[in-house]
Amino acid sequence: MPLPARQGPAFDSALHELTKGAKVPTLGEAENILIARAMEIARDNVAKAADMLGISRQTLYRKLKVSRRGMTAPDKA
Repeated sequence: MPLPARQGPAFDSALHELTKGAKVPTLGEAENILIARAMEIARDNVAKAADMLGISRQTLYRKLKVSRRGMTAPDKA
């Protein structure tokens, strides 16, 4: 089942950011770019950024905490 398509200027801008270089970012790098862009657009409002990203506020807080430590989140098996 395909993921729902996100549309709008924030998504377009983030997609452009991800694809502007010759190097394809890792999934973790792409996630960090999207989170940073959403936080910028939302003016650091976590609830608005989470809504833009289609994730819960709690998930975004966790991802921000992990990215600040420079670590990747552990895989859940």
